[in-house]
Amino acid sequence: MGCLQGAVSGNLHKGQIAPYSLAGDILIPLAPRYRALRAAYAIFCLGFGALNIFGALGLGDPRLPGLYSFRTATVGDGFLLPLLAYALVRSAGPRGPEGRFQAVFSRAGGITGVLLGLAVQAQALIDPDARLDWTFPAPHSYNFPGWYHAVFLVSASGFYGRELALVLARLREESRESRPLALRRVRSLGTLAVLIPGFSFLGLLVEDGLSPDPVTSMIVLGSLLVFGVLAGTALYWACGRGTAWWCVLAALSALLPSYMLCYLYLSGSVSGGPVVLLNGAARLVRAMETARLDTAIRLAVVFLAGLLLARYEVLIVGILLRRGRQYQP
Repeated sequence: MGCLQGAVSGNLHKGQIAPYSLAGDILIPLAPRYRALRAAYAIFCLGFGALNIFGALGLGDPRLPGLYSFRTATVGDGFLLPLLAYALVRSAGPRGPEGRFQAVFSRAGGITGVLLGLAVQAQALIDPDARLDWTFPAPHSYNFPGWYHAVFLVSASGFYGRELALVLARLREESRESRPLALRRVRSLGTLAVLIPGFSFLGLLVEDGLSPDPVTSMIVLGSLLVFGVLAGTALYWACGRGTAWWCVLAALSALLPSYMLCYLYLSGSVSGGPVVLLNGAARLVRAMETARLDTAIRLAVVFLAGLLLARYEVLIVGILLRRGRQYQP
């Protein structure tokens, strides 16, 4: 194994082969870090960065809810979407000649993403009762930052759709050629790196579309469960038989911290709910330990449980510093 690592490192230094993640005795092909970082930086600068510049220049309507009134525009565009871009590009693997299936499927995913983005923008423009904000000052009317964000949203939707479809297509082809490699991929930390920011962003998107209400948390949870079922089904379709348990486990492991993040941004979410989630995380860790998972997966879940605890402590400190003031959209 040491010789294998040395050979891979030497060839990497010479630029002869693409980066790999050494998992056990299986090599997982990954895209170079610089390419994934470029995608993350582009999403951050063109989205969150550009909107902050527009706001600083006073290009929006200051009388309406601004950039920092929306969870998806701040936590989403500034943190979750760049993370998702990095994880997807990295997981898609090194560039190379794409087979017919990969090419067709990834293009279909990109087109689907663009169409979904266009549908969202069209619905906002058509709706006479659409929620107004600093980029949407009147029904059926965007200002300059609004049109910019609309173009960015459609383009980003196409990008994410293409990259996600490419990852699934490569997973499916790998499962046909090497079932252990597909299984190793779905059990890797990269799966959680894709699912957690994706679920979290979708959950915050649901929150932004709802008014503060006692049932909001249940609606968000129900939406995340639907997203989890869809993600688990997609993973199972890509990885094939013998991976159902791992696909379900990956979806569940990503849902818990995602819901925790969404819960922290709910109006009035300072009750004992986080404690319940932490208890659930601990139970999941114990359940996964009995399943005799490999060390990397077990440590990942323990890390997620610790992350939940850290977020809860940060919430408490924030409440004390703000003297009980709670987040209001």
